[in-house]
Amino acid sequence: MSMENDFSGVRVIITRTVVLSSLVFLLWRLYSGIMPHQLAAPAIFKLDYDFSFWTLKLAGIPDLITGNKTAGIVFSILLFLTGILSFRFPTKRICTLSYAVLYLVYAITFNIYLCHGSNYQAGFAVILFAFAAGTDDNFSLWWRTMRYYACFIYATCFIWKIAHGAIWDWNHGLDCMKLNLAEYLYHYPQTFMSGIYVWFIQHPALVNIGDKLVFIAEGTFLLGFFTKKYDRLLIFSAVFIFLSIYLFADVFFLELLIIALPFITAQYWLKAQHLRPAT
Repeated sequence: MSMENDFSGVRVIITRTVVLSSLVFLLWRLYSGIMPHQLAAPAIFKLDYDFSFWTLKLAGIPDLITGNKTAGIVFSILLFLTGILSFRFPTKRICTLSYAVLYLVYAITFNIYLCHGSNYQAGFAVILFAFAAGTDDNFSLWWRTMRYYACFIYATCFIWKIAHGAIWDWNHGLDCMKLNLAEYLYHYPQTFMSGIYVWFIQHPALVNIGDKLVFIAEGTFLLGFFTKKYDRLLIFSAVFIFLSIYLFADVFFLELLIIALPFITAQYWLKAQHLRPAT
């Protein structure tokens, strides 16, 4: 196996980078008051879920950690504790697997009660399981698989928009911008960003061209299934997609950017190896 494809020697630095990032976002959610024990009891939920969400819902786990204050606090403590232990002991499978399972439960619970289909946590919910690999070689295989997972996420977005006609609708970008930013413009009409948004609405061609560039950026991930030659381009595409939809569609998918990390080669991780704390 070429060095570019062998991540077994950089398992610790990758694990700690991803786990620390996930803990930062969990702290952000704790500060925002949207951990399970911080929701109303009982929390209101919607009915339009897929089978995976209903499986967990019918098992009663989401109701337990959102409807019972003590159970919710215990769950949140265990979630943070297993995350901290995963950072401290990145090769201990009991720590990383426990954290991955608890994070998945939280991610599904979040979507059940707060924002179904938001996909904010989909990246962490899947990628954390890579660190539960039993050996370094298996981790390397898992990590390379995560790269194709990222390609699948973005490429299917592109294909979906072709199949449903969004890419052929010239005014799709302008319509999305008006729909998503109407509330912001209503409440904050005098801000600097409102002035920028109004200017772009008055120049719809620029918005619609940018919308098509986002589609193309999603389509570039199809290349990732066939070659790694353009992985730097794919990292740029992921960042470009995030910034575009954040600024012009008010969609904050920063957490999903974690799935761009598998496009970084092992050589670059080795260069960051000196930042690794002693184990």
